[in-house]
Amino acid sequence: MTISALARQCGIAPVTLRAWERRYGLIQPVRSTKGHRLYPREQIERVQQIMLWINRGVPVGQVRELLERDAPQWSEDSPWHAQRLQLLEAVQTQNERRLDDAFNQALSLYPAHTLCAQLLLPLLEELTPSRSGRQLEAVFFHTWLRSKLGLRVYQLNLPLKEAPVLLVNMGDAVLEPQLWLLAWLLAQRGQRVEVLDWPLPAPELLQWQEQRSAHAMVLYASGKLTSPLALEQLDDLRQRCQASVLLAGPCCSIYAEQLPPEEHLSDPLQAFSALQQLGLSALNDKEIAL
Repeated sequence: MTISALARQCGIAPVTLRAWERRYGLIQPVRSTKGHRLYPREQIERVQQIMLWINRGVPVGQVRELLERDAPQWSEDSPWHAQRLQLLEAVQTQNERRLDDAFNQALSLYPAHTLCAQLLLPLLEELTPSRSGRQLEAVFFHTWLRSKLGLRVYQLNLPLKEAPVLLVNMGDAVLEPQLWLLAWLLAQRGQRVEVLDWPLPAPELLQWQEQRSAHAMVLYASGKLTSPLALEQLDDLRQRCQASVLLAGPCCSIYAEQLPPEEHLSDPLQAFSALQQLGLSALNDKEIAL
């Protein structure tokens, strides 16, 4: 099969498969009689094995050795720690070009879901604004991440015509970077998304959903829900809304006793999984590349 067919079968962007082949020798094509590069069907299983290790946090540069061992061992944190340090050093010096380069390199090697889990969420935790001396770094990184992911979401949205998933910042924070991580994860899988960075009252949320014929709406907050929508109003909103309404973000930990366990969607990865369980068809497709 061609690299495009392999990409569709495995849910990995072609550019990532090419990097795995050329830089790391993880997959091996064969040549057709006309000299075309083709991939045997066994390579599907090979890619699945690669993804097993990557999703466990193993850096791509160590996967080949692990695949060739009977009893693989690896350092659990140092390779990803090194990548986080690379991004952190760029943030500390406010070097946007260096930050772009490091992120783009990681993006060429790993799926968005893995980058979110292993790189971006830990870095956001490291750069919590409330930590002493981290305010400038946090503001710089949040601004860069919002710009970077906003552009990618816009580009990924362009060819998508189906009804969107709506994402709304319902907290007091001016910017919720994890909301944009969720938008990126969804758009990367072919689900159209629309994002509002500012809270809306329930009647206008309903109006927006009706106008857009949205499949689902995610209300995201890092702190307590206050005006214009309190937690007590959430059930009423759900009953009146024609789409599924999910509450997500660290606010779910605050309301843990008032929410059922399946609604504890404290981070973008958990929210993404919950949206998958709603049966949105696009989220069962494969990751796409720009």
